[in-house]
Amino acid sequence: MFMDATKNLSVEARTWIIVMATAVKNKERILQELSTKFLNAPWRETVYQFYLNKTVTKNSDNIGPTKLLPVLEDQRAYEEDLWNNKITKGGRNYEKGFQLKYWETRSKDRYPLLNWDMTKYLPNQEEPYTKAQIVDWLKLTGEVPAGRA
Repeated sequence: MFMDATKNLSVEARTWIIVMATAVKNKERILQELSTKFLNAPWRETVYQFYLNKTVTKNSDNIGPTKLLPVLEDQRAYEEDLWNNKITKGGRNYEKGFQLKYWETRSKDRYPLLNWDMTKYLPNQEEPYTKAQIVDWLKLTGEVPAGRA
């Protein structure tokens, strides 16, 4: 995905994107650093625009109230079955079965659906995605073969 999203960038800009991701690791800090440093570097604006428009640090970055899962009941049922029936052992801190405390935290996460070019799928979408929209997005990405849903 990275190579496809950066295929039209110079080698130098692509290198600096990797350097910033490795050294700084946080979108906001990268943008802050690029706002005060490297101001005359030929790659600076390209790298700045990449981080501004094509990356996120947390799920609320540049997406507003977009939500991935419109029917949390379906997801919860899946996770309850997974943790109660399929995952039966784990590491030292393993807690057997579905844990409501973890679900309550994770179920509040909201992620945008991204196309292969890192643009937002349905960029004007303000409401939660519908199940049909998620299935359509999965078909576009090749994750679900056409005709299967």
